[in-house]
Amino acid sequence: MSCTTPSRCPKPRRPGLAARLALALELALLLLLLLPAAVTHAAAPADTMPFRVVYGRPEFTSEVGVTCYLWSEGGRLHLHLQPGSTRHRVHGQLRTSHTGAFRDVIPSSEEVLVKQANPSKLEFETESGRRGDDGLDVTLTGDFNQLTIDFFVDEARDPTAVRIGARRERPRGLPARLEVRGGDPSWLQRFGF
Repeated sequence: MSCTTPSRCPKPRRPGLAARLALALELALLLLLLLPAAVTHAAAPADTMPFRVVYGRPEFTSEVGVTCYLWSEGGRLHLHLQPGSTRHRVHGQLRTSHTGAFRDVIPSSEEVLVKQANPSKLEFETESGRRGDDGLDVTLTGDFNQLTIDFFVDEARDPTAVRIGARRERPRGLPARLEVRGGDPSWLQRFGF
């Protein structure tokens, strides 16, 4: 039945405050479920290693899959991606603690996409297997006591692909935290930080 006389039509009810809050909560929950996983928080470290393992250039060897080398030399951090024989999407990030910052980032080629949303977080991405090696060089500055590396091959964390420092240390899991425990300023200066 339709209402033809406006003065006699019942006025539509506005939902009460409780109903509006419930609707807002339902909408918020729906948005959380529908948002893509692109907005993620940093995962808790799966391994913690002493920062000193990062010092010294590792020997690069031919390996079956993609390999990520991370080392410090000459006051800079170096990240070198050695491609495997097939194409893979490779990406990862470096993070520092406190007021540590990445400065003077130099990618080794135009194929390496580098993003730096804030001074203490550096993201990198490339596709392996299409040409030579990729990577980046960066200066690590500021007050930090941790450096964290996370590395993905085709959207899966791959700790077996990471080699750190001259001794080619492998983390047990990713993300891996390199921690400066008890490192005095002379130790850090000796290694160029």
